[in-house]
Amino acid sequence: MDDLDDERERRRHPYTWLHLLILALVAFVLGFLVMLLLIRTREDTAAALVPTLSLLVGGGAPPL
Repeated sequence: MDDLDDERERRRHPYTWLHLLILALVAFVLGFLVMLLLIRTREDTAAALVPTLSLLVGGGAPPL
């Protein structure tokens, strides 16, 4: 019974350092891919895409 209580006290965080490292890597790669997409689509279609993405990501007003 004491072993279970000790293990519960030790495991307060749901993620280990490996989980956090993988989550950070995935976030970096996804951010890189979004920026690459925005840079490559700077044509007329990007004019409609950028304000939409800025509203979704930033939650603020679209750029002027």
